[in-house]
Amino acid sequence: MAEQYTPTTEEVREYLEAADRVTAHMFSPDAPDAAEAFDRWLAAHDAQVRAEAIRTAAGGWEYGAIYQADNGREMRWFSMGAGAFAIREAAEKEVERFADSQIVLGRRIKPGAWVPVQTDGDNT
Repeated sequence: MAEQYTPTTEEVREYLEAADRVTAHMFSPDAPDAAEAFDRWLAAHDAQVRAEAIRTAAGGWEYGAIYQADNGREMRWFSMGAGAFAIREAAEKEVERFADSQIVLGRRIKPGAWVPVQTDGDNT
């Protein structure tokens, strides 16, 4: 079976611009520009791919119980308790030990800086 051709990003953008001229503005002059929407999607997609590549190259996430403190220059997050865990659930149990405090679940790219984990979204 012959290998299928994969268009370049510029070819996809040109196709969207052409299709946009033919269809989208026929029905509404206020329709969003398809090529601009594609550019926004592509930028977000590329950022996501770069972030995943950094995580993979760095060895992935590690989790811990963290707190925010002023180190004299700026507010920074610091590890508490047993330190870093490769498994999120283990770090969540560590956070439970500090349930009555300002300790939160954190993560970092090995060996990067600690940041709090957002519990209202999926940023595992």
